[in-house]
Amino acid sequence: MKQSAPLEVGICVRDAASMVAFYCDVLGCTEVMRAPIPPAISDPAGMGPDGFEMIWLQTPWGERLKLLGPPEPPPLPAPAEHLTATAGIAYVTFYCEDLPAIIERAMAAGATLLSDPTLQDSDAMKIAFFRDPEGNAVELVQRDNIKSYRPDLN
Repeated sequence: MKQSAPLEVGICVRDAASMVAFYCDVLGCTEVMRAPIPPAISDPAGMGPDGFEMIWLQTPWGERLKLLGPPEPPPLPAPAEHLTATAGIAYVTFYCEDLPAIIERAMAAGATLLSDPTLQDSDAMKIAFFRDPEGNAVELVQRDNIKSYRPDLN
């Protein structure tokens, strides 16, 4: 497959306004679009019988998170103790330059830390995992030399 645009990930949320604030204020996303998705589209697409609001958030690199806000908040699934204990998408990763500051902002905004605040994988890399206020797992990675991991990046 030849991809024609950066990857997008959809996240169904209970409280769209607070999740937009979290991803924008804490992780640097920007809201780029918002649209109602009517039942005539959402039901045949298998997304929900009652329609929903779609909110597109863009990262500085161009990837997008699509927040789906249904009219009735869906139940929160019980989070597993470990990310590998449940099949499916386990987490999304954000690469950053200021991991400790982001963790501090995330905790102040209602996130729950899953790992030590800054696990040291090597001298050149730090990682941390947390759950956003609705329980979605997020990984932060800070690399001293991102080009050693992704030489394809400019």
